[in-house]
Amino acid sequence: MAGRTPALSEDTSPFMKPNAFHFEPASFVPFRDKEAVARVRAIPREKLDQHANPDYRIRILPDEEVERTWLEILSKVVFLSFRGCNF
Repeated sequence: MAGRTPALSEDTSPFMKPNAFHFEPASFVPFRDKEAVARVRAIPREKLDQHANPDYRIRILPDEEVERTWLEILSKVVFLSFRGCNF
C-alpha cells in the first residue's frame, strides 16, 4: 500500500527489547564515554547511594525536595561568603 508506514516488528522495534537502549550523548555534554555511562546505568537503584570512600556521601532526593535543597545550599554559601569564608 502506497503511503503506509510499515508496522514495527518485534525484531526491529527498540521498545520490544528491554536492553536495547542505544544513544549518542549530545554534543554539548562534556562527558561522552559511552562505556562509563553504560556501567553507571547498570547500577541497581538500591546501590546508587553507596560509595567505596566513606567520606563521600551521596543522597538521592525525591523531585519535590531538590529545589529546596539547592536553595538551602545556596543560602549557606552566600551567608558564609558574607562572613569572609573562602571556598
